[in-house]
Amino acid sequence: MTTEAPALTTLSGEMPSIWREAVQKQLRPQENVLATLEVDLDQQLRFVKGLVVLTNQRLLSCAGTQQVWTSWGLQAGQKLLHHDHAGVGHIDLLDASALLGSWRFTLGQNLLAIRLADQFQAQLESTVSGRPLAQALTNFCPSCKAPLEPDQEECPV
Repeated sequence: MTTEAPALTTLSGEMPSIWREAVQKQLRPQENVLATLEVDLDQQLRFVKGLVVLTNQRLLSCAGTQQVWTSWGLQAGQKLLHHDHAGVGHIDLLDASALLGSWRFTLGQNLLAIRLADQFQAQLESTVSGRPLAQALTNFCPSCKAPLEPDQEECPV
């Protein structure tokens, strides 16, 4: 009996290609990638790449060159909060009692961070309620990730 690896189902170009194989190895059967955010700062604000991945089952994170992955199952009471200040953005994962994870990035990643936080909230609500996730029909610019209107071919940004 063979088991097939789950397919990566992200929007084309959303996940940097250097992360694809590593993410593929982390996925469970029936787990699909919904959104990713490549972070580019560590907690001391040094330039270090990392990745935050939202799937239909959990939030995954890999920081730095060590390729050590951490994951959190989606549970009621969690929040993924987005903030930015003085050119640095950050996303914090919290539950009712603690800070679970924190990631920093330059504002070039800000639109993807906002999309990740929005998608996290939608998936969390779907997971907790048991209702299917309403799929957004919005197209995004492949360069800057700004939302495009359905009939729009050129990015206004």
